[in-house]
Amino acid sequence: FRNRTNPGYTLSASGKSSLKREVVAAQQLSLSRSPDATTQLEKAGLVVDYSKNGSGDAAFTKSDVERMSQKPDGSRRVVLAYLSIGEAENYRYYWQDSWIQNPPSWLKHENANWCGNHIVQFWHPEWKSIIYAAPNGRESYLDKIIEAGFDGVYLDRIDVYSEFEDVNAQARQEMIGFVKSLSTAAKEKSNRRGNSTFFVVAQNAEELLTSDTYRAHIDALAKEDLLYGARENGKPNTEEEVKTSTRLIAKLLDDKKPVFGVEYLKSEPEMQGARSRLSELGLIPLIAPRALDQPDVYDPTSKRTEDESAEDEATPEAETSPQRRNTANTCPSK
Repeated sequence: FRNRTNPGYTLSASGKSSLKREVVAAQQLSLSRSPDATTQLEKAGLVVDYSKNGSGDAAFTKSDVERMSQKPDGSRRVVLAYLSIGEAENYRYYWQDSWIQNPPSWLKHENANWCGNHIVQFWHPEWKSIIYAAPNGRESYLDKIIEAGFDGVYLDRIDVYSEFEDVNAQARQEMIGFVKSLSTAAKEKSNRRGNSTFFVVAQNAEELLTSDTYRAHIDALAKEDLLYGARENGKPNTEEEVKTSTRLIAKLLDDKKPVFGVEYLKSEPEMQGARSRLSELGLIPLIAPRALDQPDVYDPTSKRTEDESAEDEATPEAETSPQRRNTANTCPSK
């Protein structure tokens, strides 16, 4: 749910311990403001970056996260940290400038639509050590998130495995194993720090829900573009595409785990229709501008400029889906 061009943008997600409250609209955390700004929110939960600008130096502290978690009425909201497990991002603390000229073997091409993000051979031990399996005496990305007091992680780019199936026949199983190991490590580490409830929320890649192991190690799913936008922004998906995904999603719903439906629409009739259909399908709906930079798409006072609307590009998952994979590289050459 995070705006990748500005990691300070956040999206409210579901709330309290069950993660089953209504998904709510986007909220902005200015990079120059303290997390105190979020104390005005009355939403049930937040999905945020672990850092004000993506770097380690600007990482939210435990007290920052605690303030984010406090609602105005004194109750607590869930705060999840965004975590990309399928791409290395050049604004992260782990990024090394030398990788541009001499990349490690597991660092592959740049995402043509999200400059600075490079897909990774996620099964490589070095990448695993960066994300969740750091050797003794070192901190992984997951360790930093847990230490800061987040209630869970929101996993992005799980679907990157599909880009490696032609070179690694076990890529799908490798990703299931990756999520399982990360989830197990997260819950064990969080429990040792006194938090017995740590959520692992997956984004997209619903085809993995056929795996009992995979479903057992995630607590919720967010599905983008179920009804619109699989092939082109704002365009309805075919009924067969919708049915294929909903059949898979039903497996997680049968496990009594929540699924959030995220659609990026501008037309109010379409937004209302999408919200109704997502609810009918058993999903918790969120309708938002794709840039995730507006408080509430239903708020008439929350007007967007033409420039802002023009920035409604697809998410990394949509842009690298089989339907969209042939787009030109828009990133400047290094």
